[in-house]
Amino acid sequence: MTVYQRRVKQAIGTQAWQTPRPNSTSRLKSTSMMQLMQLQKKVGNQQLKRWIEDRPDPKGLTSPIQRMLIPYTRKDLGFEDTGKEFLKETVAMVKYARPGISGSAKMIADSFGDGDKEGSYKHYVPHHAIFEKLMPNIQFKTREQIIVYLTGVMNKLKIKPSPLKPTEIRAAFDAWVEHAVESICDYGGNLYRWSTSSGDGNGTKVDAPTGNPKLLNRLETHKKLLYGAL
Repeated sequence: MTVYQRRVKQAIGTQAWQTPRPNSTSRLKSTSMMQLMQLQKKVGNQQLKRWIEDRPDPKGLTSPIQRMLIPYTRKDLGFEDTGKEFLKETVAMVKYARPGISGSAKMIADSFGDGDKEGSYKHYVPHHAIFEKLMPNIQFKTREQIIVYLTGVMNKLKIKPSPLKPTEIRAAFDAWVEHAVESICDYGGNLYRWSTSSGDGNGTKVDAPTGNPKLLNRLETHKKLLYGAL
């Protein structure tokens, strides 16, 4: 069983997996963004597509890095899709495992100079709440619609998108979406370090810092920017 098959089986359950369905040759490979860029530059999109679908891994260019977000299309799950072109295929389900906050997001949060210089990083608007705002614009949308939406959000928040080209290759699209979602959920203007706060109610409310009006004002400003972008 391929990595792709194991992940789909885990996502949809054993019973659904055992239900007869059309064969799918697309194999989702676990590769890093940099490795995908190297492959695109070295062999081109068409060869990379053949590698993803039919060929063993090129030596020296891959490693077993777990993707944190996987957008499964209707075809992945064995259903018909009216979209016959790559960009017109519909994402039917998103499997997501929350990653740690990136170093670049932490640097942005610290650059405001309004919090503690040590301690754990907190989200003002909960990570889960941001993710839930994103999902209606990803799940049950075509790849083309997803790219347009996430590009718009990143532009409004001044987030640099992944340099990968998401318009032709499955692995590049998946990695591009993963980068976009993680960067938006960990938007630097929404992060802070401060020892005391109200708590986020298990992701149901803002986690407001206490005793620091300057920090709270910055977070409120960026909350408005964030919700305006979403």
